Amino acid sequence: MACSQIFSGDLPELVYEILHHIQNDISTLHSCILINRAWCRLAIPLLWKDPFSSKFPKNYSFIEIYLHNLSEESKSLLNDYGINRHLFPSNILFNYISFIKCLCTRNIRCSVERWIAAVNTSTYEPTINFKRLIYRVLLNKIIENNVKLHTLKVELNVNRYHKYFDDFYDFISENPNFIVNIRNLNLHLVVKPENVSRIYFFLKFLYSHCSSISSLSCKLYFKLSTVDNNDINLTQKPLLQLIGNQKNLKKISFMLIWVVRY
Repeated sequence: MACSQIFSGDLPELVYEILHHIQNDISTLHSCILINRAWCRLAIPLLWKDPFSSKFPKNYSFIEIYLHNLSEESKSLLNDYGINRHLFPSNILFNYISFIKCLCTRNIRCSVERWIAAVNTSTYEPTINFKRLIYRVLLNKIIENNVKLHTLKVELNVNRYHKYFDDFYDFISENPNFIVNIRNLNLHLVVKPENVSRIYFFLKFLYSHCSSISSLSCKLYFKLSTVDNNDINLTQKPLLQLIGNQKNLKKISFMLIWVVRY
């Protein structure tokens, strides 16, 4: 069977099947791209599908690759903040950012913070507004390249990260097609009186634009001393609507977690 496929010109399909079985083995995928051009072209999309995850090699230089075609004005702005404009390559072999299939908002934020810490030449501590600037630029690049996500994880936790959540929500609100093909959705949301409305409108937005989810995981954290029934109802209703709107839901995990502090 394999021999007949090879001689009939199906070798790329066989190679892809092999690579698909090792797609989570980053080290082996790295080796595969060195075999020849055909293997490289098939392995690169798998290698770059989830670059912000903890499994990806963490020198964070992939951020420079994603930002390679920034305008000269933007590079000058970053240079003023201590990011050397010559870090960004002038040419790249592939449109790597288009291969992204999985995103976690927390991992993007952490990657941005660690990349800035690694390359920043300024003596000043980068402000959260500068970090958010890079975060938003990355999101914009991802959306510009018509990335087709199949896995999304969104976290809303401590107060100082609320603005990152708002940035992400703003981007998907302006570009709803970005999330319409989501198959795996993972939500970690800390519910407080000051962010209940954030969560409510975010869940309503997901309900309105996502109907192909097959796996849904949701953890809602409530603080005992501040939560009331209205907070619970405001998060529960759109979440139930989101669940009911799915046409292919096969797996669901739902947890309400009561905490003393966070």
